Amino acid sequence: MLEVPTLRAGDVVLRPWSLDDVPTVQAASEDPYIPQITTVPESGDELECRAYVERQWERAASGLGYSFAVCTGAPLLAVGQIGLWPRVDHASIGYWLVPKARGHGLTAQALALVTEWAFARGVPRLELYAEPWNEASLKSARRCGFTEQGVIRAHHHAGAELRDAILMTRVRD
Repeated sequence: MLEVPTLRAGDVVLRPWSLDDVPTVQAASEDPYIPQITTVPESGDELECRAYVERQWERAASGLGYSFAVCTGAPLLAVGQIGLWPRVDHASIGYWLVPKARGHGLTAQALALVTEWAFARGVPRLELYAEPWNEASLKSARRCGFTEQGVIRAHHHAGAELRDAILMTRVRD
């Protein structure tokens, strides 16, 4: 069993998910891309969005990884998700923000925060994947010291379509 901590830096707080975050999941379900590549439900159905939050709790409880709600503002509101998924010799990171929260540097802040936390816990290498067209995600990763390793053909499904991804990595100094 893993415990999801609360992490703070700059304008961002990363914390465990709560049922108060269901409206954020509902907003994410309206995005045309997020439900295609995550487990966010395509419908904004409250029960399905609640089940999403409960799955985030289960990931830590079962030892699969850390799923953080990305929060900002006053009062502190969830605007997205970032996850750290440990493996034997590395960990992978995935993230999303609701559309209204994009363009303010929050993704890079959340990514920097979880990156430093992972390195402090002894993770030697981090990796993340972004589709080649997703320049905002790639820019956030570069700002946090991740470097491009190359394109992986047919890496993942986005809906029914198999898509390429760029592998970005960062090694603990």
